[in-house]
Amino acid sequence: MERLSTFIITPPDGTRYHFGSIAEDSFKAVERSGIPDEAFFPSAWYLRKVESHDGNYKIILNYEEEQYVLQNRRAKSAPERSYAGVGLGQPGDISRTEFYGMRLTQISTPTDTIDFIASSSNRMDIEANWLNQFNAKSLQFIEHRTGDYC
Repeated sequence: MERLSTFIITPPDGTRYHFGSIAEDSFKAVERSGIPDEAFFPSAWYLRKVESHDGNYKIILNYEEEQYVLQNRRAKSAPERSYAGVGLGQPGDISRTEFYGMRLTQISTPTDTIDFIASSSNRMDIEANWLNQFNAKSLQFIEHRTGDYC
């Protein structure tokens, strides 16, 4: 089944905001999330390019795939239920949602580049999962470069 992988928003001023895929490359910046061993669905489309109304100016945003898991314990008072045939478990069970997302790596214009350099250590706000499959990295530093265009 074909899913929405790109779209453009154009407000009245004519600026174009490109989400998902762009013509400059084949990378699809679409996050997928879901319950392990069940279906995964698109859950976020990342901004890839901002372009002026006349196409003379643009900002490109580049990403790298990054996977992570969020785990939550269901409330003890939550009733057992299911959604679209997927059992959501018993109260007190651990609920896992896997995210196949993106990490911003670079913002570039014709004259400037900003790089977001990942650390070798994992993010502290996301618990490492027990298999150590998914390790979202923390941000180590941001580097700004500008060209010599004189």
